[in-house]
Amino acid sequence: MTTGDPQTRFGAAPPAWDTRPLTEVVSSDTAREYELRMRAAGALPLADSRSGRAILLTAQIIALVLTTVFAVYFGLGLVASIVFDDLTAALWNGLVLLGLVVAAVLLVAALIRRRRVDDTRYRLASFAHVNRLWYSPAASPPVPSAVLAHQSTGELTDLFSTSVPVNAFIANCAFRDLDVPEGALRAYGYAAVQLRSGRSRFLLRVILPPLTKGRLSLPSRAWSRVDRPGWHLHGYSLHLPSGTRDVTDIRFPQALAAVIASSPFPIEAVEVHGPWLVLVAREPLVEADPARWMQLQQLLAVIRDLDDGRR
Repeated sequence: MTTGDPQTRFGAAPPAWDTRPLTEVVSSDTAREYELRMRAAGALPLADSRSGRAILLTAQIIALVLTTVFAVYFGLGLVASIVFDDLTAALWNGLVLLGLVVAAVLLVAALIRRRRVDDTRYRLASFAHVNRLWYSPAASPPVPSAVLAHQSTGELTDLFSTSVPVNAFIANCAFRDLDVPEGALRAYGYAAVQLRSGRSRFLLRVILPPLTKGRLSLPSRAWSRVDRPGWHLHGYSLHLPSGTRDVTDIRFPQALAAVIASSPFPIEAVEVHGPWLVLVAREPLVEADPARWMQLQQLLAVIRDLDDGRR
C-alpha cells in the first residue's frame, strides 16, 4: 500500500491522476496472463473463481438445453398447426418459438463472451501502478460499516487505496435487494475516507420515494432517525446510534449533506464513525473511465477540505 507524503494530505491540490492506462489497448494474451496470475494468487472475486465460473457455466448450459427442447416442441407445434390449417394455434406457436429463439441467441452470446478475457482489470492495475496506488481485484472491506455489515455480500471488488488527496479506499460492492424475497444482487460503490480527527458517530441516508427498488436498509434497532426544526440536510435524513438522543454539532452533518447532495455520484448513505467516513453510492465507483476518476479525485479533495474546516 502506498502511504505517500503525509504533508500532501491537507496541503494544496494534488496533481491529477494519469488516466491514460485506462484507455490503452491491451492484447488478449496480456489480459489473459494477468487473469491467470490473479486466479493463482486467489485474488479474484468469488464469482470469478473456478467454482463460481463452473456454476455459472453449468446454469447457462442447462438453460440453453431447456430452451432448445422447448423450441423444438413449439416448432413442431407450429408445423402441425400449419398442416391442419389452425391459424390461431400457428400464430401462438410462432410467437413462442420466436421468443425462445431470441433467448437461445442471447444465451449463446453470453457463452461466447465468457471465452473472451475482459481487459478491464489489467487496465485498472496498470492505472494503479502508474499513479502509485494500491489495487486488488477483490478484498474484504478494510473499514467496517453498519450499512455494509447489514446486507452486503462481504466482498469488495476492484479495491483501490490512495493517500492523495486523502487516505482513502475506493471499491465496488454488491448488495441484495431487500425489498423482494431472494432479491438479486445490485452493484454499488464504496469509499472509506480517513478523517483528520475522530468524530461522533452518525449516518446520513438519502430520502427516496417509498416505491424505490433496491434501497439500502438499516438494522432498525441499531439506529434511530432524529430531526429538528431548522436543520438543512439537502434530501438526507440523519440517523444516530440507538441510545444517542442528539447530535453534538449539526454543522458538520449539514455541510457533509450539502457536499454529497451536489456530488456527481448518487450517494445513498454516509456513515461517520471516529476517524473514518464511509459512503455507499447506488452505482459502481470504480470503472475504466477517465472522467469517473477525475470526479472521484475532486470529491475526495472536497471531503478533505470539509474535514479540515476549509468549507
